[in-house]
Amino acid sequence: MLHQMGLIQYLDNGYVDLGGVRLIGVGTVYTDMQNKLVNSLNALRGGNGINIAVIHQYIEGAPYIYPMPNVDVFMINEKPLAQLGIDYFAVGGHIHEHGLKHPRINAVYSGSLEVWDAREFEVYEYANGKLRKVKDVDPKLSTT
Repeated sequence: MLHQMGLIQYLDNGYVDLGGVRLIGVGTVYTDMQNKLVNSLNALRGGNGINIAVIHQYIEGAPYIYPMPNVDVFMINEKPLAQLGIDYFAVGGHIHEHGLKHPRINAVYSGSLEVWDAREFEVYEYANGKLRKVKDVDPKLSTT
């Protein structure tokens, strides 16, 4: 709807160049169709400048704790992604942990904007008849 209103540009197997940065957007594919996604990314990346891919997939090897159901149905193998020459993967989908970083490729999951994990809640301690906050809710916006 926001795309139809002209408020955003929806990138589904497309890209936009912003100065020296190419922002590539691709949709979700099933694991058995991962070659389609890899081929799309390869065709859409630019030769010069920085390439950032926005994808909605689980990348094999990301150390999640709380996956969504059927995460393995939407898994992409990390090796072909690493060979593409994409500078950064902004990853959403199927993993809700905020700021989760892939250990081997430059990929970060934004996570859910809602509190998803009990470790994210604010924490209180009751001592000497008083309730004291010892930890705030984890921030949901990141600069990574």
